[in-house]
Amino acid sequence: MPTIHLLDQALINKIAAGEVIEKPASIVKELVENALDAGATVITVEVSRGGKERIIIKDNGSGMSEEDALLCIKRHATSKLASDQDLFSIMTMGFRGEALASIAAVSKMTLRTKTKEAHVGIEITFEGEHILSKKPVVMNQGTTVIVQDLFYNTPVRSKYLKGDELPPIIDVLQKYALIHPSLHLTLKEDEKVAFDAPAAASLQEKITIILGHELGRELLPLERKQGDLHVAGFLVKPTISRSTKEQMLVFINKRSVHEGTIIHAVLDALHTLLFHGRYPIVVLDITMDPKMLDVNVHPTKREIRLLHPGIVYETVFGAVREALREVALIPDQQPSAWFMEPKQQKKETIGVSRRSYDTEQQQSLIVAEASPTAVPEEKTAIRVLGQVYTTYIVAEDADGLLLIDQHAADERIFFQQFSEQYQGHQIQRQTLLQPEIIELEPKDFALLITKTEALKKYGFEVEPFGTSQILLRTLPLLLGRQLSKDVFWDVVGELKGEGDEQARKEAIIARMACRAAVKAGDTLSEKEMKELVAKLSKLTTPYTCPHGRPTTIRITSQELEKRFKRKP
Repeated sequence: MPTIHLLDQALINKIAAGEVIEKPASIVKELVENALDAGATVITVEVSRGGKERIIIKDNGSGMSEEDALLCIKRHATSKLASDQDLFSIMTMGFRGEALASIAAVSKMTLRTKTKEAHVGIEITFEGEHILSKKPVVMNQGTTVIVQDLFYNTPVRSKYLKGDELPPIIDVLQKYALIHPSLHLTLKEDEKVAFDAPAAASLQEKITIILGHELGRELLPLERKQGDLHVAGFLVKPTISRSTKEQMLVFINKRSVHEGTIIHAVLDALHTLLFHGRYPIVVLDITMDPKMLDVNVHPTKREIRLLHPGIVYETVFGAVREALREVALIPDQQPSAWFMEPKQQKKETIGVSRRSYDTEQQQSLIVAEASPTAVPEEKTAIRVLGQVYTTYIVAEDADGLLLIDQHAADERIFFQQFSEQYQGHQIQRQTLLQPEIIELEPKDFALLITKTEALKKYGFEVEPFGTSQILLRTLPLLLGRQLSKDVFWDVVGELKGEGDEQARKEAIIARMACRAAVKAGDTLSEKEMKELVAKLSKLTTPYTCPHGRPTTIRITSQELEKRFKRKP
């Protein structure tokens, strides 16, 4: 008797269902995608016990004829593909013909549907591919799918369901509601509305409805085209950020996807404006020729493969940079954070400054409590008042009191000017009186021999000296300040890294700027403070250091008057 045998069809269907249907949110995703493909503009989702007991999805789409309704439950039955060539030009959400068959394999499913032309609809109850009942039903045009007792016939899988399955369902619905502004999508749990996103006139309006008016006020439009590739969407100003990537939403041809190249492009474009460990809020609506991507990589279609990831990266990167180019961001500090009791403060040593900074306070500069304010050029010039804690410059302008972190500000000045010098191949170098002999590991020596021209662009002239040593002949000069040879090791470390070349260049320049900048604890003369503030005010992006920390905090004159009870 052979040890290898064919599985029966029922078991095959359950295994296949496991690839598509992981939890109630999977069912909602698949059925909402089917509704969108049917042209629905109104979709209502109802769940009981987070979808474990019952899921009902009703749409006003085109509906199905009785013949199609009977066929749709068959595995790999689809209206989206006619030939193998169609697989490489997919513009619909669903196409694999697995959703309804997979759902029916692990639940008790009823399908009600009606086309515009039909006088009545059809209701079919399934168990797997078997029809339990079929009858006419009075209903409006569209389709309703009722899914009950999920995983009733695979109890092992039901054990892995979480106590609360509602948040993943809301997450799915939120994404599709966002990217389809004209869609009205409602979720009810046990007759109570849990999520409602009415139709909107634009993506910007829909983002404001779903993510809130506070974020809606801080949206920056994104748009860039390159051939058939069109990147559009909105970025929330980087003064508002999150601790996870959950609100970095990427859609390609209206499909919500996980795509590392695009995420990296956004982060690389923002990495000198975001605090370490913080992530932006962005909605990217990307359209491209369907032949330029493969959406048939994963059964749930949540992963894709790009044919030309480099082009997509450059276009997304450029769109984000363009949106940020003219943006001015200074956070208004709420007074409560300034009058904290010492016992509330947590100290953390930051970088090379060897000073203690209040971690919670630093975070408050970036998250939603800080509302961005622009400083128009026509305002009264900034007047320097002095220095406190040999770390912060105190100044004023027509709008209020300014506190400027001298290290962060000087770092941003050096970063921008050094970036400009690098782009113009104008890095100044100081020739060492005595070349420095540097001993390297063999792998580092082999690397640096291939990077001599790259090092030269940053102001380091090196040449081989033996089999594992180099001679360091020059060091860069930043605004007349010669950097120490320690920064050479920082640059070598970055050159050894992997990833995007542009991001690596900026990381190197940021490290060099940090080394050259004045430090917290350095006493500055009045002239030095005025020069620093004047240089900062002339920059195109003066409001954060290259590592995302704010350079400047404003306490408005109105806030001061409120604090001193001069005004209510």
